[in-house]
Amino acid sequence: MEGSCYFTIENGEIIPASGRAENPDLTIDTPFEVWMDIITGKAEGAQTLMEGKYKVAGDTNLLLNISQYFGQTAV
Repeated sequence: MEGSCYFTIENGEIIPASGRAENPDLTIDTPFEVWMDIITGKAEGAQTLMEGKYKVAGDTNLLLNISQYFGQTAV
C-alpha cells in the first residue's frame, strides 16, 4: 500500500478514505504493514510505538481509545 490514507469515526462507524485529512485530530505515521499488524492483533500497539515503528501527533486520547472501534488493542 502506498500513499496516505485516513479514516473518520462517525457514530461508532469507521469510514476509510485515501489521501490526507484536512484537519486531523490525530495523526499516525506508520508503514501500512505495521498498522495492519496492530489492528489485527499480530503486534502490540504500545510496544510497537516504544520501538519507534510508528509516530503519533495530536490528540493521543483518541489513540488510547481507538481499540473500541477496531476491537483490538491499538496501544
